[in-house]
Amino acid sequence: MSGTIFIFLQALILTVAGVKQGNNVHRNIIKGLLYADIIKFFNRVPLGRILSHLSKDLNELDEVITATFCSSITSIFKIISCIVITIYTSTPYTIIPIIVVAILFTKVRSVYINSQNELIRL
Repeated sequence: MSGTIFIFLQALILTVAGVKQGNNVHRNIIKGLLYADIIKFFNRVPLGRILSHLSKDLNELDEVITATFCSSITSIFKIISCIVITIYTSTPYTIIPIIVVAILFTKVRSVYINSQNELIRL
């Protein structure tokens, strides 16, 4: 029963977030194109290239980022359900090591993200 609820919540969150994100990004891209300087931008970049990049970016947004977001939401719900089951089946004091591990994980993650960003800049 709880699995069905989590799957429904995941689908609902994914759908709502995907539509909002798509609308926001599309609106910002179109606004950027409309307010671009005609002489500096549109005379240098062919219209076909603009449309190609626009459709490619929106396709990436709809497919790749949505799939990544879906797997992230699935992982979050799995972690939450495992924590709830662990606390329910054992003593409530198990939450203490869970919090400690979560804090350590967050610190290690921030170090990893910073080093990853430096490697990308190279």
